[in-house]
Amino acid sequence: MKHLLHRALRTHLLSIRQWGACTKTRAEVRGGGRKPWKQKGTGRARAGSRRSPLWRGGGVAFGPRAVPMHLKINRKEAHKAVKVALIASAAKMQIIDPPLLAQPSCQTISHMLPATNVLWIVDKKHVNLWLSCRNIKTLHLIQAQHIYVKPLLWAKEIWISHDAMHILEAQYQIKFL
Repeated sequence: MKHLLHRALRTHLLSIRQWGACTKTRAEVRGGGRKPWKQKGTGRARAGSRRSPLWRGGGVAFGPRAVPMHLKINRKEAHKAVKVALIASAAKMQIIDPPLLAQPSCQTISHMLPATNVLWIVDKKHVNLWLSCRNIKTLHLIQAQHIYVKPLLWAKEIWISHDAMHILEAQYQIKFL
């Protein structure tokens, strides 16, 4: 089962990675279509293009390329990996319903939190709760329908609302607490 967790986590991390660094090769740099000077008789080294990597303004020979790598995981494997992660993290779970907030208040939520990383699984998106939690680095708020492996492994404590617990039990056919 560890291999399923590893594959699911690796697939997710590769999917969110930004592949930013990209350099142009001699084929992609503008200009340089004409031969700078004739092949023989000048006393200089032969040159075929002004965009050679040896020239200023030329392409990069072996620079980084932004080629994103994708790993595919089957839907049933991903589902099973989440189920395994939920079962493995059952000892960290507590049932805590989110407070009903009239307006967003980060301070109210931060007073509830312990000093460790918390994953809070809720049944639906409560706008004021979402706005209150989005600026807290040690808290990850997620809907039960969108749960995945990384936050389950990252969290030291997992808080689940009653309604979210019923959704997870129905979706993964496991009994909590």
